[in-house]
Amino acid sequence: QPPFSFTGTLADPMAIGATTQIAGTLRLSRSQTGSRIPPPPVCVGTGSFSGTANWTRLVITAPQVTFVSVPAGAWPSCEGTERVTLSLAR
Repeated sequence: QPPFSFTGTLADPMAIGATTQIAGTLRLSRSQTGSRIPPPPVCVGTGSFSGTANWTRLVITAPQVTFVSVPAGAWPSCEGTERVTLSLAR
């Protein structure tokens, strides 16, 4: 599983006991495993998301996460755009 992080804001922080809207920015990084020389690039993707959250469940969708290779121009390139949906349950 690749590491991920996101930041966002609740539309109504007092309503977290019920389901409330959430929006923000999603940032993902992924890399291939295995030993290679040179090592494969890390792919970093960033995109805006929206969804819902409460105490037990988070569901977000980022319709356009744009991935780039780090370092820039690395081969093989992982540049492109993908739709990402994340669902977490407690």
